[in-house]
Amino acid sequence: MTAGYPKDDIVISDATVLINFLETGRFEILLNVYEGKLHVTDAVMGEVSRNRAALVAAISAGRIHVHKVPIEEITRAAKTAGFQAGEASCYLVAKKRSWRVATDDGAAKAFIRRELGE
Repeated sequence: MTAGYPKDDIVISDATVLINFLETGRFEILLNVYEGKLHVTDAVMGEVSRNRAALVAAISAGRIHVHKVPIEEITRAAKTAGFQAGEASCYLVAKKRSWRVATDDGAAKAFIRRELGE
């Protein structure tokens, strides 16, 4: 266990999942489902440009937790796995902490399932 949360309840999200909820005005649903158990990385934060205010507000309120991942690790994982920095950073954190990953990227899903299981 890490950060006081049971591992099965933690989800680390890539940018596309956040963007989809933000742009459809349904971000609050995502926050309510994973209240206090939704995590992102600094790389994911860098990929969210539109509707960013709601995301920043949720982070400031402690509803989403941000993890810093060294760029060297992200670059290496992205190159190895063949997907973007956001997904790579999520994979690295999930692997280290045995968390689930929320992504809609097909290549990332296949790689993560293969490496971490369902």
